[in-house]
Amino acid sequence: MLKAHAAVLRRFPDALLLIAPRHPERFRPVALACRNLGFTTRTRSEDEHAGTVSQCFVIDTLGELLRYYAASDVAFVGGSLVPIGGHNVLEPAALSVPVVVGPNTFNFEAITASLVDDGGAVQIADADALGAAIVRQLSDEAARRRMGAQARAVFERERGAVARNMAAIEAVLAAHPSPVRD
Repeated sequence: MLKAHAAVLRRFPDALLLIAPRHPERFRPVALACRNLGFTTRTRSEDEHAGTVSQCFVIDTLGELLRYYAASDVAFVGGSLVPIGGHNVLEPAALSVPVVVGPNTFNFEAITASLVDDGGAVQIADADALGAAIVRQLSDEAARRRMGAQARAVFERERGAVARNMAAIEAVLAAHPSPVRD
């Protein structure tokens, strides 16, 4: 991801990478990796906000991701470049933020496929494609807005999935009652 951000900065020198490690034990190592690669880096816990010259801002707190998605132009949803299955693509989609994911999305396979099929997300083959995908998104505001609108439309269409699934399960159970045994 940091290699991709370097590519983005070559085209958009004022771009800011908001990076939110999923697990608290990754907060410090991620901030150190950003700094060790030469990025001007601030963290939520130490600095509160990204500075005007920041290149990376590590969100090293919990429970705030949605507000940062809301401030984003495009969201790369992590956990998808490695075989851990990806993270929740609906969070940025709910906020009309275009989504970029890697090839490993089995934790959210159906909704990711819907987002990609309906134009609300782009799926890249590997980490080498990430920088170019982000640059394409940032280069075309009209396309980015359309993609964000499509992401939101998929989110709206998929709302209530748990209730629909529960109704389907209840219908199957009602049609095939199980005898009660003592």
